[in-house]
Amino acid sequence: MSFIFTLIAIYIFPSKIEQKKANELNQLITIYQEAQENQKQIENLLDSINEKNAIISKNIFNTELTEESTENDRYKKLKDANNLQDLLDIISDDIKIIEQKSNIQSYYYSFLYHYLPKNLEKFNNFPIRMPLDSTYEIASGFGERIHPILKNKFLHTGIDFAAPIRTPVYATANGIVRNPDPTMFGYGETIIIDHGNNISSLYAHLLEKKVSAGRRVSAGDLIGYVGNTGIAFGVHLHYEIRIKNKPVDPIKFIININPQTYYHYYQQAKVYNQALS
Repeated sequence: MSFIFTLIAIYIFPSKIEQKKANELNQLITIYQEAQENQKQIENLLDSINEKNAIISKNIFNTELTEESTENDRYKKLKDANNLQDLLDIISDDIKIIEQKSNIQSYYYSFLYHYLPKNLEKFNNFPIRMPLDSTYEIASGFGERIHPILKNKFLHTGIDFAAPIRTPVYATANGIVRNPDPTMFGYGETIIIDHGNNISSLYAHLLEKKVSAGRRVSAGDLIGYVGNTGIAFGVHLHYEIRIKNKPVDPIKFIININPQTYYHYYQQAKVYNQALS
């Protein structure tokens, strides 16, 4: 008789271990559902931000922004997931990336709202474009970096774009070309453009300059070619933006690129490494 009751207990009443597993599974399912909803809300927010970005690009730069699709990679990850926990990990990673992108884009539009002119006629006087025609990689960003010669920490006052020699360099805004300070000999062949309102942009280590001091240039004009003149380790463009002659992070100004490229640049510019100049 006791044997029969034992069988009944096994098949009818779940063990504590089985009950614990069932509870854990229910908790995972709940977390999974909440994660999906959270991800959906953040993706909707990011879509809204990207729509505004496309409108700005079309109306101001007359260009269409293209999205870089990552759906195939994401589908492969989901397909290869072995269990619910793997799915949760994938979604959690997605949410972190999307939240980070959303925060970056929110900063991006906060900057536009607070610092750029409301009058579109003055918009071209702000250095918000890429100095290169194509989206070349950032070799070193703005901020504390390793000095290429002394090997100590120093403030890298711009961003270094790794680009082939003789790559065309373009003015990032309207302005007047000024002579560089004589003490800036380490910058090599350098162009400084005064955009007014105490804002200027600087293009250093050029192979050749196509404009001279006093020349008025427009946004997008060819001004020189990428080189390695001055104290430069490798061919690259050193690009700076200065407000009241104080260097600021140029990556915060560039807006005529799609959100994926901006995010990619933002991540590259954060890497602590050795500057090229």
